[in-house]
Amino acid sequence: MLTEWTDLVELCDRVIFLTLDQDTCRRRRTKRSYDPPDMPGYFDEVVWPSYQGHLQAALALAREDRRISFLDVSSDSDHPQHEFIMSLIHAFSDDVVRICYEPLDVGEAVELINSPSCGGTSVFVGTTRDTFNGRKVARLDYESYDEMAYKEMRKLCAHIREKFPSVERVVMFHRIGEVGVGETSVIIATASPHRKDALHATEMAIDELKRVVPIWKKEVYEDGGCSWKENGEWCGGAEHRDENGTCTEEKSFAEASRTRDANRKVFWLRQMVKQMNIKPS
Repeated sequence: MLTEWTDLVELCDRVIFLTLDQDTCRRRRTKRSYDPPDMPGYFDEVVWPSYQGHLQAALALAREDRRISFLDVSSDSDHPQHEFIMSLIHAFSDDVVRICYEPLDVGEAVELINSPSCGGTSVFVGTTRDTFNGRKVARLDYESYDEMAYKEMRKLCAHIREKFPSVERVVMFHRIGEVGVGETSVIIATASPHRKDALHATEMAIDELKRVVPIWKKEVYEDGGCSWKENGEWCGGAEHRDENGTCTEEKSFAEASRTRDANRKVFWLRQMVKQMNIKPS
């Protein structure tokens, strides 16, 4: 049923549809309590046909969307083990993209990226530094335009694969909200049979993420001050960019908020122009 919510699917990095046989479905249904309870014949006349309808809709969608995969979970047990869950993620997630409030786990990224066919694994970990231009940093506050950020990160994964065809797996984690000094804000990992491709792919990934993904950070200083830092296409002009093309312009909270909202509209317009193949004058 969730695969029929277009707006929700757009936010997903990968959709795994768990299929099951009629006996497993019936057993799980009878173990649950419903109000009102199922009437005789309700499973055969309503529940099972409804499941089959959702499955057919997902199968049709999967023909055009490579993010959708299927796994049969028919069994006599209703208690999957941790190893099964991790192997499921490992088997079906060539690219894993995540934006979250929770602390990031480097070990999880390495576990997801690991592949017996890959001899080279490259991991970048970005942490909050304690000073900037001589000012003591207390923390960073990250904001994300999630809907577009997920799309841009998935596009970046595809771009990396085009540039480095040997790369088998890509993992991108970005934390939002408050991130204290010394805490991890971003993890990028790639795996390839050859170390050079993995190293170059990871370097490209962090540079491009900072340039095109709509994630903003506010540096909060120990002296009570703060400044917004806007990246890439999300800031106004090239005069504020460093040697990597990253914008480091500082703005007041109010000004940054106004600019951020305006830039979202500009970004959507740019995407429409690209899709229509119109060259800006």
